[in-house]
Amino acid sequence: MTIEKPSDRVKALERLVRKGDAGVVEDLLHALQDKSPIVRATAAEFLGDLNDDAAITPLIKSLSDRDSEVRMSATSSLGTLLTGSKSPRQLIRMLEDSNVLVRVAAAESLGAIGDRKTLPALWRAINDRSPLVRSYVAGAIGAFGRARDIPELEQRLNTERSDTVKVGIYQALYELGRKDMLPSLISLLMESTDYRVRISTAKILAEVVLDKSNAPTILDALRRALKQEETIAGRSAIRSSLKIVRRSTRNDSLLIAQTA
Repeated sequence: MTIEKPSDRVKALERLVRKGDAGVVEDLLHALQDKSPIVRATAAEFLGDLNDDAAITPLIKSLSDRDSEVRMSATSSLGTLLTGSKSPRQLIRMLEDSNVLVRVAAAESLGAIGDRKTLPALWRAINDRSPLVRSYVAGAIGAFGRARDIPELEQRLNTERSDTVKVGIYQALYELGRKDMLPSLISLLMESTDYRVRISTAKILAEVVLDKSNAPTILDALRRALKQEETIAGRSAIRSSLKIVRRSTRNDSLLIAQTA
């Protein structure tokens, strides 16, 4: 029986994935050809979650889909499936996509994959007109760049006015060894007038920067930031980051106690 409504076909895909039947990947690959963009985008997203290499080639083809949501889902899923591998040229070209969120997804995926041959393309993309894209591109460079990338990133800090981009550059510099960038990240968390910057900074502090040596500093900063945060979204994000840091420090304490 044909399922007419796209929303119902999406729900059918969700049920298939939850059940985990043997043929679920094949069904999702078939759904990549669905006439509805929302169905194709959902299939592309689920294929990344299932971590099956059979999805790589079909997802690369979906990078040329006419719908930006489909291209974004395919781009993100390839970042998961290709981690530690080579980045296909079709994925690298998504840094030039007409849609901002697709370009963001491309930068994030290339950073996750870690193919250093993509660094020249990322350095070109760091001049993107969108601050959000520039921020994610900087983060990708930091994820697998080289020490010789530090001076160029530092130079960009001298000319970059957007707090959104500064978050990504501070993160990149920190990951490349500039641990003195921690106060700069905390300053953005506490002082940026853009709640979205505060949210992204809180997430980076908890998920990227956090380690045993700086956990107390980050925990204190997040607590202070929560007290002064006025937006619902900001408070929610900071609380989530606090949970990550507290869980990490609690696990470290348990490990120390067990090995003492």
